[in-house]
Amino acid sequence: MRAVLRILDPSRNHGECGMEADYVIVGAGSAGCAVAYRLAEAGQSVLVIEHGGTDAGPFIQMPAALSYPMNMKRYAWGYMSGR
Repeated sequence: MRAVLRILDPSRNHGECGMEADYVIVGAGSAGCAVAYRLAEAGQSVLVIEHGGTDAGPFIQMPAALSYPMNMKRYAWGYMSGR
């Protein structure tokens, strides 16, 4: 079964953009990129979705400051997953 993603971008007048992929990976962190690479290497079509800004901030680059961005709305959006 192929995943079909429909993207509606209200800021553009291009309407709907449909994409197909065997796998959709949400998040291009280290794990998401590793999984996407392995699937693509195995000949699967992969769509990776990522949202976020640059990681060029001092709170992100300094390991000792990790607790600060985890409590800032700019970095931690507070979305909860189901249990």
